[in-house]
Amino acid sequence: MRDVEPDGDDETAYECFDCGAIAREEAPPGECPVCGGSMRNRQTPME
Repeated sequence: MRDVEPDGDDETAYECFDCGAIAREEAPPGECPVCGGSMRNRQTPME
């Protein structure tokens, strides 16, 4: 997993559950731009 530096802008990092691609978006993406898989907000802890 790759870390994303917090820099105070309005974009949030989202990570694909399937391929691990990271997208920085202002709004939650519906699906991964690389493979079409589900995305998660990287600032929300996984338990």
